[in-house]
Amino acid sequence: MRLSLKIISVLILTSFCFAQDSKNTSLPATLNDGWQIESLKSVRLSADSLLKMDADISSGVFKKISSVLIARNGKLVFEKYFNGAQETDLRDTRSATKTITSILIGIAIDRKIIAAKLLIKKGLPSIL
Repeated sequence: MRLSLKIISVLILTSFCFAQDSKNTSLPATLNDGWQIESLKSVRLSADSLLKMDADISSGVFKKISSVLIARNGKLVFEKYFNGAQETDLRDTRSATKTITSILIGIAIDRKIIAAKLLIKKGLPSIL
């Protein structure tokens, strides 16, 4: 569960958190789960953006958010739980996963990382 939440969080948040910053946020806990831990500064993520997000979630600006995990370059750099949630809680991310996947596919097509024509041919071979 932690892996899927990290992937989703990374994809959303790293798109707008890039910057160098000297502010410190606490490092995620080091667990025996295969994730390397790194500081925000070392991966060029803005502590200011994350601190604002943290404050907004904590104050209720964003509703129903139970956790935010961010990985950058394969390293976990931010992990926080809200509204009484814990690391071991299960989360239902099905709808979010579909939405995020479609957003990322659109970005990849726009940046010419994937060809839209190729996706259509592979997805709809019987029609083409």
